[in-house]
Amino acid sequence: MVMDEKVQKYIEAVCREVRNRSVHQLIREDVLGHLEEAYQEEVDLGATHSKAVDLAIERTGDPVKLGQLFHKIHRPQVDWLAILGIVLVGAVGVIVTVGAVPSVSVATPEQDVLRTVIGLVLGMLVGAGLFFVHPGHLRRLGPYVLVGTLLLMLVTDLMGRPINGEKQLFGVHIFELCPYLLALGFADIFRRPRWLRDWRILLLAALIALADLMFVHGHSNSNLILANISIFTIALSSKLPRWKVSVGAGTFLAAMTAYVLRNRWLVERFTGAFHAQDHAYTSGFYNYQTQLFVNHAGWFGHGLGHGSFILSFEHSTLAFAQLINMFGWCGGLLFAAVVLCIFARLFHRSQRVQNEFAQTIAFALLTLLAFQFIYPFCMGLGTFPIIGLSTPLIGGGLWTSVVALGSFGMVLGVLKRPSLQA
Repeated sequence: MVMDEKVQKYIEAVCREVRNRSVHQLIREDVLGHLEEAYQEEVDLGATHSKAVDLAIERTGDPVKLGQLFHKIHRPQVDWLAILGIVLVGAVGVIVTVGAVPSVSVATPEQDVLRTVIGLVLGMLVGAGLFFVHPGHLRRLGPYVLVGTLLLMLVTDLMGRPINGEKQLFGVHIFELCPYLLALGFADIFRRPRWLRDWRILLLAALIALADLMFVHGHSNSNLILANISIFTIALSSKLPRWKVSVGAGTFLAAMTAYVLRNRWLVERFTGAFHAQDHAYTSGFYNYQTQLFVNHAGWFGHGLGHGSFILSFEHSTLAFAQLINMFGWCGGLLFAAVVLCIFARLFHRSQRVQNEFAQTIAFALLTLLAFQFIYPFCMGLGTFPIIGLSTPLIGGGLWTSVVALGSFGMVLGVLKRPSLQA
């Protein structure tokens, strides 16, 4: 029946009503299966080939109505509410950054505003592009993304120049991009059973250790944390036994703890947040000042332009504290509620994704984004140790916003496809 002209015209008429072209092949196979079943029944009843084809098409139904039904089933489920929330968060980021300009003591404070705007525009373009990319294409690129990311990290380590402590390549924060790129690369590797046994699992562990060493050598400890969160999340969703993942993560945490404990300054930095008043002029200075400004913000804040040198100088990491200082606890709680609702909604929807690779990508990227939002919220309250972790969209960082919006676009692109869900 595949070669029959009537059958081909019928199937094409059905597909013309379905705008989602990615499911056309699936629909062709489905409709052809129904036609063949009806055709065989008519032949068994004694009908000729031509008569059996006509009766099979008649039994299957009007192609326009059938195509419209398929269109409703496979129509992209765009989460406009989540998109609106993300746009709202970006708009607040511009307002907060603009409001911080009058209190900044550096020579060119307008650069923060420019970086914020450029980051949001470029991020929206990247996110819009990834929104339309099918996860199957990303999976095929997985090994190349992993190798390319490791090479890019190596080049940055060897040729990069330290800016504010972290090595950058031609002024680009390469290490800010790497945790998300590594998530894409490892998501495919951990979904291949042959990579989870024998000598290949040792090679996989060596690649993870190599990435960690390059993060440490590049003085990008905050992005090292992000990278290991993504790898741990992906490993948990793989076919590896849970005890192997737990032992590997435990070994890494033990090594990191030993590294921190050997340095007294690092110990003070990571514990000073819990009693910042005792470290007002030492390693807990920023925590103490942040707590001081946040506690005096009041319910409605001090308005735009009323900031502090501490908050403005560390605007990328303390943007949430700046927001509370401007708009008070009411504004801070409302903003945090919007962000948490976005993540709760996206995490809930990602549970319905049945495609293993797409589900892994969505969950890993959402975990990274949630940590990169929520931890700076706690830093902004002065209750968590302050590390060089920029707040996406509101922190005035160019590449942080690009990565965040690109990841949101990729996740929303996965969630909009009914073919990947139950």
